Amino acid sequence: MIFTRLLSLFLIAALWLRIFIRVQSGEAGVLYSLFGGGTVVDYVYAEGLHFVLPWDILYVYDVRIQEREHDLQLLTRNGPNVSFKLSIRYQPEYETVGYGIRRSGWTTLKTLAYLKVASVLRTLVGQFSAEEVYTTRRTIWTAPGSGSWIGVNCELSKG
Repeated sequence: MIFTRLLSLFLIAALWLRIFIRVQSGEAGVLYSLFGGGTVVDYVYAEGLHFVLPWDILYVYDVRIQEREHDLQLLTRNGPNVSFKLSIRYQPEYETVGYGIRRSGWTTLKTLAYLKVASVLRTLVGQFSAEEVYTTRRTIWTAPGSGSWIGVNCELSKG
């Protein structure tokens, strides 16, 4: 009897960090269920303390506005490179975090924002000569044929 209680107490203590997961404010939890079909996409765990079975994993992701900075070399219409210091702000959608994780993985989601913006910038900067880019100092450009726009705050330097 006492052995059973001690064993139970030991197992709870040993698995405490594995079965009780804390999701803090600005975060979302996505459950990977080993025996339940993989990533659970239709339910996002809100902030608080959550019980998770020891064989399942609750991944906790930051869903606040995030920023990534990159240095980017772009080719202009007449050939010279233009250097951009690119800063991308993005925010994962809370309700759809599970779908994005299942489809692309978390590190891929962070990279997709950069790849999309870099692609649009390549198209836009390629329409201008180096002189036009340096003298115009545009902060908002319209993507050709799409009607969408991209806000660009960048420091221009000779590349």
